[in-house]
Amino acid sequence: MMNSTVNNLIEQKTLVKKKIKEKSYYVKQSVKHSISKITQKLQSNRKTNRAGNYISILIALFILYTAWVTSNHWLFWLGIASILSNSLLLFINLIKRSSY
Repeated sequence: MMNSTVNNLIEQKTLVKKKIKEKSYYVKQSVKHSISKITQKLQSNRKTNRAGNYISILIALFILYTAWVTSNHWLFWLGIASILSNSLLLFINLIKRSSY
C-alpha cells in the first residue's frame, strides 16, 4: 500500500514535470515568434519611411514642373519647401544610421 502511494506520487511528479516542459516550450516558442514579428514589422516600417521621403521629393519635383508650366509662384515655393524638408529628413536619417 505504501509502495503504491509512492509510485503514484512519482508518476504524478513526472507528469507534472512533463507538462511544465511542454508549457515552457510553448511559451518560449510564442515569445520567439512575437519577437520576430515585431522585429520584422520595425524593419519594414524603417524601409517604408525612407522610400516615403524619396516619393515626396518626386512629387515635389512634379509640383515644381506644374508651377513652371502655369507660372504660379506660390506653387513653386511649396515645391521648394517640400524638397528641402524631405532632403533634410533624409540627411538626418543618414546621420542616425551611421551612428549605429
